[in-house]
Amino acid sequence: MAYFWPKNCTVMLKKSLMYIPGFNFCALLCNAIFVDRFNRKNAIESCDLTLKEIKEKNVKVWIFPEGTRNTDDTFLPFKKGAFHLAQQAKIPIVPVVFSSYKPFYDKKNFKFVYGGKIIAEALPPIDSSKYADVTSLAEVTREKMLAVYPRLSAEAAERMRLATESKTK
Repeated sequence: MAYFWPKNCTVMLKKSLMYIPGFNFCALLCNAIFVDRFNRKNAIESCDLTLKEIKEKNVKVWIFPEGTRNTDDTFLPFKKGAFHLAQQAKIPIVPVVFSSYKPFYDKKNFKFVYGGKIIAEALPPIDSSKYADVTSLAEVTREKMLAVYPRLSAEAAERMRLATESKTK
């Protein structure tokens, strides 16, 4: 994300990440917004605060609508908060797709290969005002992201394979 982090931007994160040493300090430095996903009232308050920042200070916000990354080869259903925010703030959604990290990290199989890389691609903005409800906006966004994900993941896997081959020669 650091390679194409826009100016005047922050990130919305699940509250549990606030307790990871090192990461929490970096998150605080970028004015991260922590959301308590298990407390609806607090989550709504965080979204209201984010909406205010977007409107008053023209803040851009990274939001991961999938929540926790799926370990399979698809996305989990998207949570609706980001889409509510986009429609309420009357701003577009710029989907950013990250390739799979399976070539170098697989939690189920206890696999971690140092130096692994992912590929990220920003898609064209989606005008949130063209959708009557957040469900259809979320579905369209997810479909557009899923259309790109296999290509990015295959490219990242091939790059990892080539890098691994060149190290073993």
